[in-house]
Amino acid sequence: CEFALTNFANKVKDHFTYFRANKAYIIETKDKTAAYLDKSQYENNKVWKTLGVYVWPNHVWFDTYQEEVDHLKNWLSTKMDWLGVNL
Repeated sequence: CEFALTNFANKVKDHFTYFRANKAYIIETKDKTAAYLDKSQYENNKVWKTLGVYVWPNHVWFDTYQEEVDHLKNWLSTKMDWLGVNL
């Protein structure tokens, strides 16, 4: 069992090393994806009006689509930094 745990931990570290090395690219792709989805999110909000409104189970919500995108990018960056220190 200890071998399996060590093997798993090593795979997680290897996997994370790839993502950490590509952090800038990963964050950048969020802007490209957000631009691609801009019209869709606009139409979605026209129907459901969820921007600036609490929607369960989200613990944060924002008034604009760009704020949502920025929050996602910041969360990813912060999580990667934390993992880099704690793995």
